[in-house]
Amino acid sequence: MLIFRFFIHLLLSLGKKIKDPVKAYRVFHKYLKFLNIFVFVPTGFSIQKSKLDGTPIEIVCSKRDTPQVTIFYVHGGAFLMGLNNIYRRFSCLLANACNAQVILIDYSLLPLNPFPIALNQSLNAYKALLKTTNPALIIIAGDSAGGNLAISTLLAAKEEAICMPAGAVIFSGWLDLTPRNLNDVRREKKDPFITECHLSHVAKVYVPQCIQRNDPLVSPIHGNFKGLPPLFMQVGTREILLDDTLLFTKKAQEKGVKVHLEISQGQFHVQPILFPKSQSSRKLIEKVACFIREVTNIKNK
Repeated sequence: MLIFRFFIHLLLSLGKKIKDPVKAYRVFHKYLKFLNIFVFVPTGFSIQKSKLDGTPIEIVCSKRDTPQVTIFYVHGGAFLMGLNNIYRRFSCLLANACNAQVILIDYSLLPLNPFPIALNQSLNAYKALLKTTNPALIIIAGDSAGGNLAISTLLAAKEEAICMPAGAVIFSGWLDLTPRNLNDVRREKKDPFITECHLSHVAKVYVPQCIQRNDPLVSPIHGNFKGLPPLFMQVGTREILLDDTLLFTKKAQEKGVKVHLEISQGQFHVQPILFPKSQSSRKLIEKVACFIREVTNIKNK
């Protein structure tokens, strides 16, 4: 475990030195392939590959229990990095704690697939899921860039009068792709691997020039939150994206949305996903499970 933590922190520190993640995306893909060797998916779970409306997915669930809820999970990775064992492992722990099946969306990535390709895939996959699953038993979740896509999927679904899920869970969401404010730039020193330069380069490639970055489906922090389902928002105090979650929570609550805000002291970006077996991460996952049980009205296992 200590070797793995050291290896992760080493990769993060190396990543922070890269100025343009988009140009270095092949390097990140090699990192992930190497990391997959050291990240083991727990035994006792099944991972089934399938598709929803043509988009590849992986369905993670426990072999021991019949799932009562479906978590529609949109992974992070700056719109650049794909599905990997870090998310498969985290999904196993979520599935176990929440008595759920977790559907991982393997959406198309940058630099070849800018906005709105990934969002359309997520929205259409959600629509396809609704054909077989009661929305009252669906949770949309995501982290970082996947948190952006998860909230944007909710906003796009609301625009089309599509049924909302029971709730949403967002970890360290990148919810504002407009230029960072002064507070964010100051927090960059505390963030172990994300810089303002990283965010700027990715945003330029993700958002076509013909689209404004404050478009609510690009930067969901600028959206109309009225009518969204209950939200569980988690963020660490050592990340440049802290204000994204804080401001989003404030705006959502002003529109009458029920929000549980979880501020993880001393934690960096998506730390619970990178180190899900730590004591703090286990406590967070249990809080997420309690939130899901509350909004879906399911009982404990």
